[in-house]
Amino acid sequence: MSRLSKKGSNGMKSSPGAPASRPSPSSVPYFYGRITREEAEIFLKERGMKDGLFLLRESISPMGNYAISICYNSK
Repeated sequence: MSRLSKKGSNGMKSSPGAPASRPSPSSVPYFYGRITREEAEIFLKERGMKDGLFLLRESISPMGNYAISICYNSK
């Protein structure tokens, strides 16, 4: 399965307990925007449905949530 690689420090100091900065979902190559589960399945099938292949998508319902679509056992 693909993992996010750690990026170097941005040089900013953070206080203990402060949340780390996170990348925007749209800044990663596996983000496909607001698509349905069925559309996600089509994208994954076009790429071979290999175990561990995944994409991140914005949920259609409820809006504002995210979903990961991942291949396992060729499904």
